[in-house]
Amino acid sequence: MAIDVLLLTASDFIALEAAEGMRSELIHGELILSPDLKPFHQDVAANIFMPLHRVLALRNYYVNMRTNFEGVQQ
Repeated sequence: MAIDVLLLTASDFIALEAAEGMRSELIHGELILSPDLKPFHQDVAANIFMPLHRVLALRNYYVNMRTNFEGVQQ
């Protein structure tokens, strides 16, 4: 049995209301929801990110912990 999946456009995604306590992503037109990160996870990520950022910056590389999607240029 096939399952029909409603695919969204970037404009559809931007127009959606944010689900409280959830992160949303649009991947190949499919809406993906996942719970917000917990404080302990953020602490672990920061402990990995900070030394990595310092080392890579010396070599002209850039690393970012998280990049939010703010909009689409059309």
